[in-house]
Amino acid sequence: MMAENSAFGNIKAIVKSGRIPHSFMIEGGSFDERLDYALYLAKAIVCTGENKPCGNCRQCQITDSGSNVDIAFLEPEDKKKFISVGQIRNLRNDAFVLPHSAEKKVYIIKNAELMNEQAQNAFLKILEEPPKSVVFILLTESRTLQLETVVSRCSIFTLSGQTAEEGKFAEDAKAVLQLLFDGKNYELLKLFKPYEKDRLKAEKLFKALKQECVKNAADTALSNYRRKTVSEIFEETEKYIGLIKNNINMSLLFSAVVCKFGSLIK
Repeated sequence: MMAENSAFGNIKAIVKSGRIPHSFMIEGGSFDERLDYALYLAKAIVCTGENKPCGNCRQCQITDSGSNVDIAFLEPEDKKKFISVGQIRNLRNDAFVLPHSAEKKVYIIKNAELMNEQAQNAFLKILEEPPKSVVFILLTESRTLQLETVVSRCSIFTLSGQTAEEGKFAEDAKAVLQLLFDGKNYELLKLFKPYEKDRLKAEKLFKALKQECVKNAADTALSNYRRKTVSEIFEETEKYIGLIKNNINMSLLFSAVVCKFGSLIK
């Protein structure tokens, strides 16, 4: 359920004005919150009623049923961790096909941070000169995970900020990578120690680490070696999240993490 905050107010104002930008970026909040905002926006864009989204016209009804072919979703393909360049190229080709029944086609990119630098650059080509009948909605935890050239071409809406707990996980995740690249394994084990007693927090730490890896992988200021290595750490992190859920001994888990991650640092 969407809260009546400034982001929602701004979205409603844009919808009411009828002047719809060709690209939006919705950041912050939870994934479900970002998706709720995107669906509201997409529904309003394809709506043919007067008070958009009216909820009564055919476009609104087929959107509510999940069968509106003029609203498409993009996310990593099965068993893939990132949105590939191939997917972006397919999106670009499809974007030049006229809408099926609505005035505009809407593409919702669910986890825009999962586009690596190459995919973002490929997306930038359509973002710079999009067809008039297309609107893109990018969902992301933070605009900092996107190339500045992509961000600059989007209307930004920021949902609720990071909680203190989320900030702590993000801070620790950043420290994990720094300690790894500094070769400070003992300090890394000390950082992990408090997480041995709480599986839920350990899982949240690893999820924050995945996001930090994505951020590093997209940062062109970092070396190719660093970006390649954090991509490998990203892949391993998903495995450890699965092990946490399988009741593994947490002390042994974190020891294995330090050994495995350390082996990736050459």
